[in-house]
Amino acid sequence: MVPIAQGMEIAETLGLGGLLTLAGMSELAALAELGDMNGFEARARWFLAEAPPRIGAELPLCAVKRLRSKLLLQQGKQEEALQMLGNTAAWYHEHQYRWLELECLEIQATALEQTGQDAAAQRNQIETILDELENGLEDAPILFEWQRFWEKHHQPGQVE
Repeated sequence: MVPIAQGMEIAETLGLGGLLTLAGMSELAALAELGDMNGFEARARWFLAEAPPRIGAELPLCAVKRLRSKLLLQQGKQEEALQMLGNTAAWYHEHQYRWLELECLEIQATALEQTGQDAAAQRNQIETILDELENGLEDAPILFEWQRFWEKHHQPGQVE
């Protein structure tokens, strides 16, 4: 967490609001991953006050709802997690945030399954998104560049 805090301090000092916002999202995600509800809530209040002037109100709100629902799920509060998520996955879908939509659907599916409910619709959506993402991938240019570099700089018989 220290590197994120340092980055946020530097970004704020230099007036780099965009970096500050991205670092704020990273900080919230880290707090959620660590299961720190108190720290998360304190920083979420700050984030919801600071981020909207830079990136609009909806994205920060959806980010907080998604991460808060993840925390609630970790705490075994599946119904609250589902309620918190609400229509966040649909908003991410509408705005083409496919990876975040995928995370929301995974949270929903897990919460539904843990409460004995059917999660087939969410699992189908997850598969569809994964297929779309896979079909949209192209060969990574760095792979070909690396191969050319390797062939150019690696002489036969040379010790690796």
